[in-house]
Amino acid sequence: MDQDLMSSRTGKARSTPHKATCACMQCYYRARRAARAGGEQGFPAIAAWRAAQTRRQASAAPLERLDQDDLMPGKGGKPATSAQAPSGASPSTSRVVTRPGGGRLFVAGEKNVQVDTEAEAEALRLATDPCAWIDQNIRVSELGKVFKLAPYQRRVLAAMFQFDQDGKLWIDEALWSEIKKSGKTTIAGILGLWWGDCHEAPNEILVVANDLEQAASRAFATMATLLTRNPELGKRAKRVSNTLIRFTTGTTIRAIASEFAGAAGSNHGLVLWDETWAGTTESYRRLWDELTPVPTRLNSVRLIFSYAGFEGESKTLRDLYLAGVDAEEHPEGRGERIDADLPLYRSRAGGGLNLVTFWSHECRMPWQTPAWLERQRQDHISKGRVSTWLRLFENRWVSGESMFITAALWDAIVDPTLTPAAPNKNIKVWVGVDVGIKNDTTGIVAVTKRTAPDGTARFVLVSHKIFKPKPGTPVDHANIAAVLRWLHASFAVQKIAVDPSQALEMISYLKREGLRVEEVPQTSGTVDEMGQTLITCIQAKTLVVYPDADLRQQALNTVAVEKPNGMRMDKAKSNRKIDAIVALAMALRGLAIKPESFHLPLSTQTKDWTKPAAGRVVDAAGTRYLGDGRFRTASGEDWRDPRY
Repeated sequence: MDQDLMSSRTGKARSTPHKATCACMQCYYRARRAARAGGEQGFPAIAAWRAAQTRRQASAAPLERLDQDDLMPGKGGKPATSAQAPSGASPSTSRVVTRPGGGRLFVAGEKNVQVDTEAEAEALRLATDPCAWIDQNIRVSELGKVFKLAPYQRRVLAAMFQFDQDGKLWIDEALWSEIKKSGKTTIAGILGLWWGDCHEAPNEILVVANDLEQAASRAFATMATLLTRNPELGKRAKRVSNTLIRFTTGTTIRAIASEFAGAAGSNHGLVLWDETWAGTTESYRRLWDELTPVPTRLNSVRLIFSYAGFEGESKTLRDLYLAGVDAEEHPEGRGERIDADLPLYRSRAGGGLNLVTFWSHECRMPWQTPAWLERQRQDHISKGRVSTWLRLFENRWVSGESMFITAALWDAIVDPTLTPAAPNKNIKVWVGVDVGIKNDTTGIVAVTKRTAPDGTARFVLVSHKIFKPKPGTPVDHANIAAVLRWLHASFAVQKIAVDPSQALEMISYLKREGLRVEEVPQTSGTVDEMGQTLITCIQAKTLVVYPDADLRQQALNTVAVEKPNGMRMDKAKSNRKIDAIVALAMALRGLAIKPESFHLPLSTQTKDWTKPAAGRVVDAAGTRYLGDGRFRTASGEDWRDPRY
């Protein structure tokens, strides 16, 4: 190499020439310039350069100079004529495709690139053809089963990963979106390993998710398991921590959370974004802006794997979607379709970074049978989770609003023999109050807990009251206070939960009178807890109510607004009232919800959870598990989880 080659670290000329076996980045770029100028020495693009660095540490092979319009091995396109193919190419195996943005990509067999060893030719082929690398290195899936790419996956990968004569990938971003259980995470993990094994070592690969736990437990964990399942590949890379994989070449794969400050200054060649639909925070958006492709690397790419998100919230994914798909997929789509059979798109010139998008609404995997899909559909729709079904199993964008309580769900918890309870000071009750403002109703609901004959807990509606003020006239707080005083005098009231934003003065004087009033501001976290507690009790049928037409109508008026971090109750329309249902949720939360500091790994299905040992302290606040789903806080308050 010439002595005038500058060091990227010091900015000074090196005092001695580099050896022919040197595989540093300066030598790579110097070799590339020499090849373009017609020099005899150089590295055969990125893969052969890497082979010199990691496998042979030998002399760089002489490379026959390719014309400007010729391409390195890749995929796709139509057969080329002998006049189109460069010297040494076989017309029977050569193809030419048009490269987005102008120019041609020559796509041919291995013999087109003249290298001095079969090892370098093989390294070049594997670096530019991910399907070939996968076939050779990933024989067993993370589940321990024989792994083989589906035909459509090969076509998608071929469309995304095309390289020019300098080993430059023609895309900057790729978006892969399919319905749930389509193997997106597996493909993401495999591509991360391919990149780490074949491209521009030492390299930096980042796996990004909405939080560190998700980043480390999905695509990253898949990579680590694949290394174990495929021992030959495992010889070249090892998992060294819960968030770091290191290759013998110095390339690293690191799982990070959506914290933009910690990623500043990275020199990444690949960023894998997992479930981008959940990235709704400003921190996530700043990280997205921070991790743009690095211009000083030969290839620096973002790969995004996700299903559809929520309109108005999943902005990062939404922007990519509209930039990638065509107008047939979405009226605002700005991309163009590039495959007649598969929903494959590419961004148009002037639309920003080069982007290829695969956005599918169909089941394409053999395990996604019609019977499985129908079970999922019935399960979600029967529970009023229509938008969840559309987003997860049809890959459709949703507004996040769906029915919260269906008629079937509500009617299943109505006991026609039950009536409002008569005053009895032996009945412990928990009360919820949702105070309406002008033109809105006010709901007061009291519930108690009982033990059913089978030993399970039941939450029973004791009494309720709905105030319906005249138009333009706010409800009189004196009337609300009168009902609360009656409940206090008639039953053993344990807690009265009231939102202080509308009744602060009433709360103050009721407390002075000795009523057990608790201020419960309806923050997003509190509303999420209320909604989840209510729907869990209804679905598990641990809540029993007496027949009441107004209460039933308000239940049917309630919709669920699904958000990336939970579910919030809301009314379907402004003129449909739900205050009594909100009050019911507040009462159940006060009676049954776990303390905020307590986190037990529960599912939403009855008895489908992991129980700690009886007597064990389960959180930092001193909450103790008593057995049979019962807990006791440090202050001596007993409660039972509604999902038991």
